[in-house]
Amino acid sequence: MKDAFLATARMLRLNLRRKRVMIAIFVVIPSLFMAATLASTIAMFPTSESLVEMEASLNDPIVIAMHGKVQDISVQGYACWRTKVTISLVAACFSTVIVAACTREDEQTGRRDLLTANVSGRQAPLLAALLTALVANALMASMLLAVMLALGCGVLGSIAHCGALFLGGCFFSAATALFAQFFSQARAARNASFGVLLIGFVAHLFWNMRGARDGLIWLNALDWPYLVRPFAEERFGILWIALAMVAGCVGAAFALERGRDVGAGYLHPRNGRSHAKPSFRSVFALSWRQQRGMLLVWLLSVLSLGFAMGMASRTMANYTATAPALVAFAERLGGADRAFMALMVYIFAQLFAVYGIMALQKLRAEEKEGKLDTLLALPNRRSIAMGGHVLYMFAGSVCILLAMGIGIGAGAALSTGVASEFSRVLVDCVAKLPALWVMLGCFALLYGLWPRISVALSLACVAFTLFAELMWEQRVLSAAAFRALSPFASVYPTGNVGGLTVVLLLAVGTLLAACGFLAFQRRNII
Repeated sequence: MKDAFLATARMLRLNLRRKRVMIAIFVVIPSLFMAATLASTIAMFPTSESLVEMEASLNDPIVIAMHGKVQDISVQGYACWRTKVTISLVAACFSTVIVAACTREDEQTGRRDLLTANVSGRQAPLLAALLTALVANALMASMLLAVMLALGCGVLGSIAHCGALFLGGCFFSAATALFAQFFSQARAARNASFGVLLIGFVAHLFWNMRGARDGLIWLNALDWPYLVRPFAEERFGILWIALAMVAGCVGAAFALERGRDVGAGYLHPRNGRSHAKPSFRSVFALSWRQQRGMLLVWLLSVLSLGFAMGMASRTMANYTATAPALVAFAERLGGADRAFMALMVYIFAQLFAVYGIMALQKLRAEEKEGKLDTLLALPNRRSIAMGGHVLYMFAGSVCILLAMGIGIGAGAALSTGVASEFSRVLVDCVAKLPALWVMLGCFALLYGLWPRISVALSLACVAFTLFAELMWEQRVLSAAAFRALSPFASVYPTGNVGGLTVVLLLAVGTLLAACGFLAFQRRNII
């Protein structure tokens, strides 16, 4: 067993060097988010009385669905409550990407064969990958703890909050390592881990809306920062459950890794056709074949989630109507039920930007595995090779927004009995498309300029837009600054989306994508 982990330390150093930029971004984003939240909360609510007055505005169902009920009315309690979901999602995404890159991706590209050709252990690469994610999450949690203590938060509550976030990131690292044993492709392992994250997020919303806390919630990593109750009579017992789940996934990953061949997985990919279809004769057909599976999963997930939200809109509207903070907001949108659906559409439209990142990673995987070289050795242009994936990335975003509109609209029409709700919600979803296209164009530009760190930078862009909206909601940023920093400011539910705004956003998204094409044509294939 000792020989199985030989040279782990050297592989860990190599992984940390390779992923230093991604890890640096991962460490900085949550710390800045927490510092900005604490500073803005202190500025907005200088006295305990002002915080108590604010508590009534936080008990509306939309806020509770996303964050749960506030457990401690204080600056530090509010900051933990406000940041836990966002930081948990960031930690899960970065941990998944890091472990998938250092395990399955290395096996696909042949890097693991070069590493293990030297004196090294059989399971050293897997241990080094898990330790890399462990170090990244530990640095993130340590920086977060230092920020909280520097801004006057209590020691015990800060440790509880950071510890739960740390173990949440470690859980998704271990889950990705486990999935990497079943699938022979890195993208499949990543997608499976993201699927667990999506299920956990939907369950998180469902439990918060129900208000019931049954036993299964203890198994959801996204709810650990809430269940540990920082600054509200901390319950550290939940961390033992988290440790047990992480240890179980890690142990299973090592046990399965010993029984498989390098480069293979327990779930063997099915054999392809012996002869291609007549339609499979262009680069665009190849791009569609690579993109269609992921797009189908997104469409089915969004459609079912949207239908569930639409069916719940009437119930949620009854609670929303009594929320003091949403009275004016609901009146501007024509009712509490419309306010609830408009906010859900707006929130999920921002999260759909992650689809663009995953779609572009199909092309990135082709480049890293050397398949793009083979494709370009034929009479194919670079613009066509990238254009197929970018085309389906933009077209896929349209389909996903339409699926969300169809799901929510159909559910709302059935629950309220008003058929016109279907068309209204569908139009509302389509109105978010120009802002989403700006984000997708930005992702294409980042891939054309810096392919190695394009995923980290793209995730940072998504986090930045969410951060800008938070600062605007807390009145730290002006409306003009919010519009300048986030394209989604132009399609906020209470705003009027004019024809000129739509044209400008679409033009900006197209221009960014065009610049990405030019950069891709001028750089080396990596």
